[in-house]
Amino acid sequence: MGTNRSSSDEESWARIRAELELAESVIRAKDAADIAQLRTLAALGREALSMSRRNGLLGRETDMQLRAVAAEFAAIARCGDRRVQNEIGRALEIVDGNPLVLAGWEEGRLTARHVDDIVKLGRNIPDENHEEWQEAAIAVAERDVPAGSWRSGVVGAALHRPHLRRTAQGGGGRPGRVPA
Repeated sequence: MGTNRSSSDEESWARIRAELELAESVIRAKDAADIAQLRTLAALGREALSMSRRNGLLGRETDMQLRAVAAEFAAIARCGDRRVQNEIGRALEIVDGNPLVLAGWEEGRLTARHVDDIVKLGRNIPDENHEEWQEAAIAVAERDVPAGSWRSGVVGAALHRPHLRRTAQGGGGRPGRVPA
């Protein structure tokens, strides 16, 4: 049953490959948009903080200045200003405090979840060790989910070698767990 290879199977695998390539490009485009928004929020936050310093604002007044900027962005994004203010803080932490991690995300070596995890875990690392921490954390994250792994995994191999297609389908054409 699983040994019969028809042209419709070949066509199905070609469609699967096309859909996976489309999915990959959509994810890359979403990441690029998320990174652009992150950079925009960081720039807005830096400008609001700079304006507060120039005007001698302290504590609560600085928070209000940042909230005013967040409210403007929130109106564009149609969400709450407190949420945007938190996102500005996150953006500043990633863009200004973790540039290697941000570069890894931009290069497609990390996912957004990796970025958040690395940033969160690295908050208590001393400044003098922070760059080394980022490099080590990126290396661990890359081992976790290598870039382009679908192309080199069982599905990727099955797309190029018909005898592995049964394995990618879980054997005998039935859906199932793909062995590692």
